[in-house]
Amino acid sequence: MTVKEQVLEVITRMPDDSTLDDIGYELYVIESVKKGLDELDRGEYLTHEQAKEKLQKWVK
Repeated sequence: MTVKEQVLEVITRMPDDSTLDDIGYELYVIESVKKGLDELDRGEYLTHEQAKEKLQKWVK
């Protein structure tokens, strides 16, 4: 499925009173999730322990 087809599918299933912001946000969320899943497939992620350690440094 092409990107254009994916966008048309998203727009088609949204309510008729959707705003451009609603549509943009929906597309943003879909793309963000896709990127995250692609990163997981490539092994680019932190373990729970690594994330906790990183968060500890930020909270200080």
